[in-house]
This record gives sequence, structure tokens and C-alpha cells, in this order.
Amino acid sequence: AAHSAFPAAWYQKGLAYLKKNENDKAAEAFVKAIEIKADYLEAKYGFGLAQFQKKNYEISEAVFRDVIKQKPDIYEAHLNLGISLFYLKRIDEAESHLKSLMVATGGDRYALAHLYLGQIYIQRSKNAEAVAELEKYVELLPKAPNAEKIKTVIADLKKKS
Repeated sequence: AAHSAFPAAWYQKGLAYLKKNENDKAAEAFVKAIEIKADYLEAKYGFGLAQFQKKNYEISEAVFRDVIKQKPDIYEAHLNLGISLFYLKRIDEAESHLKSLMVATGGDRYALAHLYLGQIYIQRSKNAEAVAELEKYVELLPKAPNAEKIKTVIADLKKKS
């Protein structure tokens, strides 16, 4: 309240709400920051992330595209754009975007990209590619909550190959 015209204060408030999984309040705070400073890229990304977490993938896609247009090296925006496209069932775009992210970053930074590429390849019955992506995911995140389930999927895919 003491810094209501200070965009960074609204941005920090938005981050705090994101951490508490209060996505509506986070989105409101990020919008306030953007209203004060229209080119506040971090607040735009935060707003996109709040929408992403709310599963408003149409909105998150548009926001992440805008963020990437302004600053192409925000790789988390690329990752979340690819996942948003996946959930929007725009599989070709999702695959292309996730693959380009993997090329740009060397592939080991974003385990989730491997997971979603694996899912895309399963949908396309490209079992060998799916296995490679899912194995990389488990290698990068061996203690992920879904690691055992993914290992079972990998074993099943290998049997089908």
C-alpha cells in the first residue's frame, strides 16, 4: 500500500501470490505492475505464468509469445509456451517449439521439455523417440514424483518396439 505507484512492489506481490498458488491474486498484482510500467517484461511473464497455472492456455500462449518477441532468451517462456501449445492440442507447434528450446539450451536444462516431447512421440507412435525423451527426463529428475510411472511407460514402450 505504501508503494502503490511502484511497479516492482506489485511485481513482488505477484511473485508472493504465485508461491502461495493464489493465481488470481498474482495475476491482478502483475496487471497492476504492467499498468504502471507497460514494458515491464518480468511482470508480463509473471502474468503469463499465473494464467498457465490456472490452465488458461490460450492466454498464457499469447503472453509467452509476447514475452519471447521482446526478449528471446527467456527460455522458461519458451518452455511454458511449448507446454501451453501441447495442452491446446497444437502438437506440431508444441513439438517444434520444444525442440528449438532443446537446441538453444543444449537440452539438459529443461527436463519438462523432454517429458512433453516424450508424450508427443507416444501420441505419434514414435516409440524409440519417446523412450529417448522419457529416459532423459528420468535421468535429469530421478526423484520426480512421477519417475516410477515414467519408468513403467518406458518399459512398456520398449516391449512394443
